[in-house]
Amino acid sequence: ISVAQKMNHRGYRDERRKKISATQVENWRDTMKAAQATNDLPARQYAATLSMLAKMFPGKPERAATFLLEMLPLIEPR
Repeated sequence: ISVAQKMNHRGYRDERRKKISATQVENWRDTMKAAQATNDLPARQYAATLSMLAKMFPGKPERAATFLLEMLPLIEPR
């Protein structure tokens, strides 16, 4: 099951209130990765989150993604 499917299952929608697509998730990830070379705060926070998750769940990226999705309501309510 993809990240987009998991987000949709949890009730998240895009700015038009439509289901989130895998392409949208990929584009957002790519945008954040590209912005890491700049002094962009959200990009730095994204990089720090990925680093933290890699340490918390070494070699278990699916578990790390599930953990992050479970924590999203605390960070960004639906």
